[in-house]
Amino acid sequence: MNQNNNYIKIFFVLSIIGLILVLFVYLTFAPKKIAVADISVDMLNYVVAVEGVATKIVKSKFNREFHDNTFCLCMRNETRAHFTLTDENSEIVVYLRNSDLYVPSSGEKVNVVGIVNYWYGVVLFAERVEKVKNNA
Repeated sequence: MNQNNNYIKIFFVLSIIGLILVLFVYLTFAPKKIAVADISVDMLNYVVAVEGVATKIVKSKFNREFHDNTFCLCMRNETRAHFTLTDENSEIVVYLRNSDLYVPSSGEKVNVVGIVNYWYGVVLFAERVEKVKNNA
């Protein structure tokens, strides 16, 4: 009986050490979410802009690159995308469910179907409505 208690103590100690190691690896290598975006919605539930600062190249899972100092992200036809700022260099990594990403200009309106905030970023359900012409 005493030997069984020793096995239980050893198992408990090893479990605690394992949990600490998993937490250490996660905190070391997991992306840090500094910020997500500012989502501006008007009174008719249209997104006026989904903007955030990107000082480096915006890369998609499909290696499409967007060289810009701002970003607007949404998906056509109520498909989904999520995005997050990853580190101190403010590189934005875009994770997509499919390759139908487009980056609307600021001021383009999209119909908000839903916005869900997860630990890894925001999932924006939206569909394109109209492109607002910029007279600048």
